[in-house]
Amino acid sequence: MHKLWASVSPHGILDNTYATSALTDGSCRMVSHQGTLYCVYVDGPGSSGPIKCITRTSIADWGEPKTIGEVHSKFTPSLFVFNERVHLLITGVLGKSLLMTLNPGSGQFELDHWTDMNISETASAAVLAGRLHLFYQTPDGSNLLHRSTTDLKEWTKPAYVKTDGQNTARSWLSPLAITYQGLIHLIYKEVDGDFRLIRFDGDTHWTRSRLLLADNFHHSPAGVVHNGLLKLLFSDKVGYPAYDIHQYAYDGNVLGPATVSTELGAAKSPGAAVLDGVLHVLYRGQP
Repeated sequence: MHKLWASVSPHGILDNTYATSALTDGSCRMVSHQGTLYCVYVDGPGSSGPIKCITRTSIADWGEPKTIGEVHSKFTPSLFVFNERVHLLITGVLGKSLLMTLNPGSGQFELDHWTDMNISETASAAVLAGRLHLFYQTPDGSNLLHRSTTDLKEWTKPAYVKTDGQNTARSWLSPLAITYQGLIHLIYKEVDGDFRLIRFDGDTHWTRSRLLLADNFHHSPAGVVHNGLLKLLFSDKVGYPAYDIHQYAYDGNVLGPATVSTELGAAKSPGAAVLDGVLHVLYRGQP
């Protein structure tokens, strides 16, 4: 397996990378909450394995990995903050998904409940106006679906995400949903290879799907709001064997050209979060 490597930057140019103690063959996911960064990943050699977590603060570096529960999965879990708590959604477990919630007292993720959602890949969650919106695929196809909730127990019925009011958005990769400028931005790689954007007001209004990025990458990006811009961080560019991280900045209208951080050896989907104004990125190393 490969180590997760860390990089920090106040301006977005990534350098001074160093290895953590975490090992994985897959991607990772990160969130920032109340002064702590959390990163989760599957500790497995390209297949099902235990879920583990590492954490850090602004004054303490990434700690040793801790195993979360006893459930194994081959998909990187979803990690999100909702109602002032950190939550973890483990998918692909016997046709169901497992929701776990961080106990702030013990610092451990504890079982919340099982859900009936049969999700493949990694679901993505975004919060707007007190409601959590979840975007995901199921094992039987590439269609993107959407559900929402105010309490993580009662969910709306699953509905297909539409590109134009009629046709369904489709992707073979995990989607990315993130709230920016008062709207949910859903970014996904269409089955034709382009990365596309749909914006959603959290109620009934959706924009048409539009081309966001024609550059081709093997994996979904990490997304984070940093210095007032929506940042998208990709690794594994198709036909580009250098394993750099390509970072794009979106201001709500235009996606800028890539800022390429070189010689990182980055692979799979990175994780990204902001702590005290500083951008933190974790990624699987590529020997």
